[in-house]
Amino acid sequence: MKVRAGFVTNSSSTSFLIILRENLTKDKFLSMTGVDADSPLAAVFIQLFEIMQDNIRYTVDFSSNRNIELRDSFLDKCDIKANTVLYKKVESARRNGSKVSFGELSTDGSYIEGFFCCDSFVLEDEGIYINAQECDW
Repeated sequence: MKVRAGFVTNSSSTSFLIILRENLTKDKFLSMTGVDADSPLAAVFIQLFEIMQDNIRYTVDFSSNRNIELRDSFLDKCDIKANTVLYKKVESARRNGSKVSFGELSTDGSYIEGFFCCDSFVLEDEGIYINAQECDW
């Protein structure tokens, strides 16, 4: 039998869904998280914002075509078919002509990405919905 004496890790990930009727800016993201721009924590949340932007894997813009079938265009690629809440949000976004993006945070990334990957959160404001509750440990 072999025993490993070094550091052992299992990676994990959290999928996120972003639904937008307007552009999401850093300032708007900070406002949604309740962090003031002059707060010492602002840099952490700005980095989270940038990581999420970089980690978007698939986007569909329903504003240009509301007749896109969800199954063909989005759900099969994002694997959220079983989540009724997210399915309803995406269907509503299709009807409203919103832009929907799907991405993933991983513990294999930076320490900030890893920290938020191990948490789950939902942010919602007028025209913006972010859901990062789909954890895969």
